Formats: sequence, C-alpha cells, structure tokens
Amino acid sequence: MMRTTLVPSIALKALCRHSRATTTTTTTTTRGFSASRRLSASNQIFDPIRDAPTFQTHHLLALSSRTPFITLWTTSWCPACRTIAPLLQTVVSSGVGEAEGGVAYAVVELDAPDVVAEGLGLRYGITAVPTLVAFGGAGAGGGGAPRAETKVVDARVLGDRRVLEEWVRTGLSAASCYLVALCLDHEWWRG
Repeated sequence: MMRTTLVPSIALKALCRHSRATTTTTTTTTRGFSASRRLSASNQIFDPIRDAPTFQTHHLLALSSRTPFITLWTTSWCPACRTIAPLLQTVVSSGVGEAEGGVAYAVVELDAPDVVAEGLGLRYGITAVPTLVAFGGAGAGGGGAPRAETKVVDARVLGDRRVLEEWVRTGLSAASCYLVALCLDHEWWRG
C-alpha cells in the first residue's frame, strides 16, 4: 500500500536511508490567488437588453469575471442590424476570443421604450445603428458608469466576419488600430 505524506526533502532523504521498507512520496500543491485571471474562459452571450438596469447588471457580470463587454446597439427597423447581429452572435458563440480570456456579448435594443426613456443611447453617444461598443473597466475611480473603450459604427466594417473575429480576438486596446488598418485595406475605402 502506497502512503502519501508531506515531508520536507531533507527529512525524506533521511527517512529513505533508515527505512527502505516504507515507500514515501511527496505531494506538492499550488494554489492560485482567487483574483488571478484565468488564461481561458468561455464567452457569455446575454439576452437582449431593453432597459438600463439590465444593461448595468450585464456589465457588472462581465466586469466581475474580468472580461470585455461587447454590445451591439440595434433597432427593430434597421436592415443592417438584422444581418450583423446574427453574424456577431455566431462569432462569439463559436469561441472566438475564449483563448484570450473570453468576452461577454449582448444586443441593446435602442428603440425599446425603457432604453429611450432612460436615455441609454445618449449616455453612451450612440448616434447611428448598428453600433458596436466594447466596455472595459468601470468609469473614473473604479465606480460610476461603464466606460466605452472602443466603438465601431460603419456597417460595412461590421458586416465583415474577419474584422469581427479579429476585433474580438485582439482585445480592446489594439482593436481600434486594427480596424483603421483594415478599413484602409478595403476596396470601398480607397474608393
């Protein structure tokens, strides 16, 4: 029968010299800090947002798991939104970005009565639809309203799956630079 004990290495050497009949192994365990970020996490897809409290709840859930919160601001009458929303949901649900720590994603229905009444679109500077906004950390001093890190408004850019995948994968800091470079590559941009 094998016996597992925790013994300092010097004591283990002495024990092995004096008693050859007993088999002893050492077991070491490492414990990470609870605040340390996991290297990979699954993406989260939330239900559509139709009011400010739901938006705040989803943002806090993403913030507590230390993942970027990606929102697609749409309306019911926008034909480009009906094309881009399923495309972005497919990109997120396919696992793009999970190796980099995961993302949280939700559609914000800008023409929902509570969103209009609470001025959620005005608060975050939404002037066109569809608009893709990524939120990172909290506002100034770690509290307050969520701070928009990256915003993409052009529907032609949002309709490109390659752009969306790279945008989700690169994270919030490099996304803006990548989109500018990619836009300069498109034929319609040179135009």
